[in-house]
Amino acid sequence: MASIQDVAQLAQVSTATASRALSRPDMVASTTRERVLSAARELGYQPNVIARSLRQGETRTIGVIVTDILNPFHAQLAKGIQDAADRHGYTAFLFNSDENPAKERRALDTLRGHLPQGLIIVPTSGARENLQALSGVPIVELDRVTGTPDVTTVTADNSGGATAATRHLISLGHTRIGMIVGQQDIHPDHQQGHGRGQEPERQVRPRQLLGPVSPGAERRP
Repeated sequence: MASIQDVAQLAQVSTATASRALSRPDMVASTTRERVLSAARELGYQPNVIARSLRQGETRTIGVIVTDILNPFHAQLAKGIQDAADRHGYTAFLFNSDENPAKERRALDTLRGHLPQGLIIVPTSGARENLQALSGVPIVELDRVTGTPDVTTVTADNSGGATAATRHLISLGHTRIGMIVGQQDIHPDHQQGHGRGQEPERQVRPRQLLGPVSPGAERRP
């Protein structure tokens, strides 16, 4: 297996210059960098990313965990994150938790071994405890809020959306309005329910307002 010293010798530069050409190309003249890249290709050189990261004190990696990669919303999130990471020279590691806190924890344990510089997560119901595994790593929660200290959250206006949807149904003459939500311990579902119960509720007779109804609940006539 070729080493960085072999690449430097073939490119007729110092080892330090060869290393900079591969990891900090802006610090090396373009002609020199091309010689180093050509030598690396000829020798089949593959850099030790982990070792280089330890030397530089950064891995330029970001962890991404979603709860359902087949969900079109999550697929769009993942693509947007990876596109943005690529533009800034970062690598995004994508994991799917399947709404399973244990699987989420295993993904976090795997990420911890890669020394990520940040985490973007659509959390499961067990995320508040699980996120302790990445203490000290900047974390952004998407779409859901766990209440974990020192975590940034990015969510949509679920309350406003639910209110607008209810108003629309009322404007069409509907009075028996039901609602199906997901996990009750995930913040946006509560928020959506809150939106449903605001102003439009005054136009719906209390006995005719149905919900929230959790998945798997028994259907009654």
